[in-house]
Amino acid sequence: MHVYEIKHPVAHSADDMYALVARIEDYPQFLPLIEALDVKRRDRAEDKENLIATMQVGYKLIRESFTTKVTLDAPARTIFVEYLDGPFSHLENRWQFIPRGDGGSDIDFYIAYSFSSWM
Repeated sequence: MHVYEIKHPVAHSADDMYALVARIEDYPQFLPLIEALDVKRRDRAEDKENLIATMQVGYKLIRESFTTKVTLDAPARTIFVEYLDGPFSHLENRWQFIPRGDGGSDIDFYIAYSFSSWM
């Protein structure tokens, strides 16, 4: 399993950064390798919004799609991604946006994944 974790300071507010990352439909417009993203379902439960989304990524001749459940928690400024279907045997992704006293914020990012096969 591959794991990557980083905490990175930015000059933008935690609310602004959360709002940017939470707009997953916009990812194909500004994130490299993401060719398409389709939100299949969206519902609310208390203060959280749950999405089922399929993302298509591509690099040269390789194209893959995978489906995830995305939990958006605006009051906590957190995003949690759970793997549902695709080429991974495991995928977990977490974002947390932490306000700082200077108006900026810290982005706490975590991803753990493993592929079903070496391809």
